[in-house]
Amino acid sequence: MTAADVVHFTGTFRYATRAALEVASANARRHLDDDELAEAGADSFRCFVIGGDSLTVDLAIPWAPGPRFVVAAMFDDLATAAVAGSVEARRGAQRVDYFPAGDDD
Repeated sequence: MTAADVVHFTGTFRYATRAALEVASANARRHLDDDELAEAGADSFRCFVIGGDSLTVDLAIPWAPGPRFVVAAMFDDLATAAVAGSVEARRGAQRVDYFPAGDDD
């Protein structure tokens, strides 16, 4: 698979408290039940690291619309609850999406 075949999500969100992070993570996990995401091999939080009140992301998935849109919805939820930070999605050198903390669009 080449860089053009995948979208790579990286970044860190910080939450007001550890409890707020846990709630945001639980809400975001509902997206992981999606069949298209499971087929893409991105069906767990193995690519997420929690430390204190922060969530660090390093996730690569295929550039297929189904999984990409499911993961974007998950990051929208995580960003809305965050107080700082962001996650960026790149396809090779091109930024294709951006999820800033507190964004509820």
